[in-house]
Amino acid sequence: MRLSLAAPFLVAASLLTACGSPLTAPADLTAASAMLDNARGDAVFIIDGNGCSDDMIGIGSAQFQRSLTTPASGGFIAWIDVDIRGEAFNTRGERYRFASSERQSFRVTSGDAYTLTSRLRLIGQGAAPNIDAKLSYKVAFNPNGELTVYRDSYRISCE
Repeated sequence: MRLSLAAPFLVAASLLTACGSPLTAPADLTAASAMLDNARGDAVFIIDGNGCSDDMIGIGSAQFQRSLTTPASGGFIAWIDVDIRGEAFNTRGERYRFASSERQSFRVTSGDAYTLTSRLRLIGQGAAPNIDAKLSYKVAFNPNGELTVYRDSYRISCE
């Protein structure tokens, strides 16, 4: 299973590949055990201005945390947390400081679920507007594979 960021405002960020190998459950992982890893790296990516600004090039540092747990009931639960901080520049030369946090969780048990929550805050330097974007997405399926939950929410504000 390969996991990558899907937030619409981090268009060119397939940042999880910087963590190394894809997230998979090792064959010898016992019930109710957990596996954690952390990675830090530099990132360059494109940020969609979403009507508040021109598209931007972002340069920053990223902190990745991944964990995998196998409950005694079977299946697995995985979490991925990504925090990115840095500077961005748009085509008009406007500068921004930014902070982004994202959490993805996957539950593969008797019913499967995927949840994504993300927030991107860009602070304009000088006359550039501040931008605040929030994304929430969740889908869940029952053991028969039927969709039981579908929610998505995306909002952005320009100050």
